[in-house]
Amino acid sequence: MDENKETQETGLTEESEPAELPDGGTVSDETPETEPDMVFGLPRRTFHLVVIGYALGVIAVGLLGLAGLVDENTGTVLPGVLGAALGYLLAKYLGKRSAKDTPDEPK
Repeated sequence: MDENKETQETGLTEESEPAELPDGGTVSDETPETEPDMVFGLPRRTFHLVVIGYALGVIAVGLLGLAGLVDENTGTVLPGVLGAALGYLLAKYLGKRSAKDTPDEPK
């Protein structure tokens, strides 16, 4: 019971204290800068543009269907995949452009 009072007074429990490694360091929740930020195996920007491209392809077919320009039985898979492919190509272009714009580190 005294143990509970001590943890309540200090507010620290074993879960809130940083874990110690065998070599004396502590575990950090931060990701190292050397690891790329990946989502499902794609860089984050590429993943976002693929998803946005897919969504815009599906929305475009829906709007064209509402306008009466395409048949109401038109599928949304092909336009969605085409939009995703355009998003992927745009992400690769932006990645190359940003890599070109960043100066190389002096050795």
